[in-house]
Amino acid sequence: MVVFDNTFLSQLLYEKSNPPLDPSSRLPVERAKERIEFLVKILREKQQKIIIPTPVLTELLAVTDKPQEFLEVINSSRWFEVFPFDQRAAI
Repeated sequence: MVVFDNTFLSQLLYEKSNPPLDPSSRLPVERAKERIEFLVKILREKQQKIIIPTPVLTELLAVTDKPQEFLEVINSSRWFEVFPFDQRAAI
């Protein structure tokens, strides 16, 4: 199991997402989307699920004009699993 944050998830699913900044150079990470797609490929080969905490899902849905499309992709994929985020998870 691997947990994706909003940066990873938006790079993977949202075409208009800007790449994150490299903390050392403050420049956009090169080939960010391709790197994340490669990570997903490796995870699938290893039969690993990608966990999406509900706050991350909320953040992603808030920036898109096509929330239903994202939900369909996430809900129809056996590789994604949305996890609730409660007090225990926050601690």
